[in-house]
Amino acid sequence: MNIPYQIETRDDTNQAGYYAGAKLLTIKLIFHQKTSQLLGGQIIGRKRVDKRIDVLATALFNKM
Repeated sequence: MNIPYQIETRDDTNQAGYYAGAKLLTIKLIFHQKTSQLLGGQIIGRKRVDKRIDVLATALFNKM
């Protein structure tokens, strides 16, 4: 398969910076270059990663 894709990786915190105890998250998304349809992704972190993975899975399931 020759799918034109692009990968974006971002580092951010799991919550707004003005709250104490913010932890680092790394989010990697793979998407189609022309349609921007999500093809896959990874999220690495210590707190509240499960909620973001749920959103990622929903977007993948619904071909967003």
